[in-house]
Amino acid sequence: MGKVIVGATMSLDWFMNDRNGDLSRLYPDLEALRRTEMLQEEIRMTGAVVMGRRAYDMGEGDLTDYEYQVPIFVLTHAVPAKGAKGENDKLTLTFVTSGIEKAIDLAK
Repeated sequence: MGKVIVGATMSLDWFMNDRNGDLSRLYPDLEALRRTEMLQEEIRMTGAVVMGRRAYDMGEGDLTDYEYQVPIFVLTHAVPAKGAKGENDKLTLTFVTSGIEKAIDLAK
């Protein structure tokens, strides 16, 4: 049985992103973060990603350069009309409208 690990990042003032979805105040050098051993280890240990629709929308439907090349399950009330870019044999995308329990079950 796999583990479910929950992670969220924010600064001490609760900033995560601005109203336009920009994370640059929190991650001024995202490329440097991607190269850290900590993140590389997390990526290696991840079998699937469950994210909310807002996180998905921040990427504007383009997963081409997404670090986690694993199945992704997006919790949403409505499936977007336009499909995502960047799916491949490792990174697949599933929109889940039936709740977090179903998303976790599918991700296992």
